[in-house]
Amino acid sequence: MLSVVSVVPGYAAAAAASPGQPVTWVGTWAAAQVVPAATGLSHTGFKDVTVRDIVRASAGGSQIRIRVSNVFGAKPLALSDVRVALRRGGAQTVAGSSHRVTFGGKDTVTIPVGKREFSDPVKLSVGAGQDLAVSIFVRAATGPATWHPAALATSYYSTAGDHSGATGAADYPNKIGAWYFLDGVDVVNSNLAGAVVTFGASTTDGVGSTANANERYPDDLARRMLSLPDGERLSVLNAGISGNQLLYDNGTSGESALSRFYRDAINQSGVRAIIIWEGTNDIGDHPGIGEPAHRRLPAAYTAGA
Repeated sequence: MLSVVSVVPGYAAAAAASPGQPVTWVGTWAAAQVVPAATGLSHTGFKDVTVRDIVRASAGGSQIRIRVSNVFGAKPLALSDVRVALRRGGAQTVAGSSHRVTFGGKDTVTIPVGKREFSDPVKLSVGAGQDLAVSIFVRAATGPATWHPAALATSYYSTAGDHSGATGAADYPNKIGAWYFLDGVDVVNSNLAGAVVTFGASTTDGVGSTANANERYPDDLARRMLSLPDGERLSVLNAGISGNQLLYDNGTSGESALSRFYRDAINQSGVRAIIIWEGTNDIGDHPGIGEPAHRRLPAAYTAGA
């Protein structure tokens, strides 16, 4: 079955900053978000618990910042305590690595419906391939939650209360196979040339690969990038959504690629190139779309050319 792969170069300046210039951020991890499902945890949301998202940095850095999303929430999202730490294993974190995350100098933040919010910088040294635990305590009920369903990685949520600073796993008995609220992690690293975004559907998202093994094709690409010299290396950001379509909104498989392209690809920090692999699901769900009288797929790819 036909699908289309394209590489779009150069949307942002290189990551390295000269002395005296402002610090430039580069994305090291990302996940494209979707609407809550009609049932389940994303539908009910969270109240008086801590969500611990486990993510892997594709490139290291001397500082990090996180991005929290309420793009598809039904009400303002109030974060009461957020911390980031190096992951030890499972829900455990490395002792002494936990850092409180602030937003505009404050320990709490409320993110309006339809918005995303960057944190302040956190002075935490992160290595390439390092797992991070981002713990988000929500005291008030969130309502339906912005999420990424097919994480192919185990994250956790806690027993009642604020356990964002906990290093052990005892407070996190609940396993989840999705990422909630967190949609980006950036680093400061002058040796990076920027980021490449892999943008597509299930093949990009990694569906079919082994869970918790980081064997998606963007993971392989990130490992290959590590062999490049300083100044040429790119971090890799995964903007895949299983079931995503180029032309059509598809519920928990995401808005159409055309609708989400700016948010999930162009607007990532430090992006220098975008690999696009979209169209297979359009053809499978809409027979005839690629026939001579229905040239919508090629037109979508060439509209901005």
